Amino acid sequence: MRIQVPLVIEMTDEQVKQYASEFGLPAQGGTLYAREVVEHVRGRVLASVQDSVAFGETGDGTRRAGISIKR
Repeated sequence: MRIQVPLVIEMTDEQVKQYASEFGLPAQGGTLYAREVVEHVRGRVLASVQDSVAFGETGDGTRRAGISIKR
């Protein structure tokens, strides 16, 4: 079975700056690149869902579900 879950994450400019600062995302000349933030957020969301109790590993080491992010 395949279940698609659309997800939208919205951040203000200030929230983006705070996020980037907290996670040490690169900025060149004070300019933060949007693709860096997008890729980092996607990775964090993917890891969070994969590691969740609902979808993570079972007691025998198998995973409950395969999780991916559609690009």
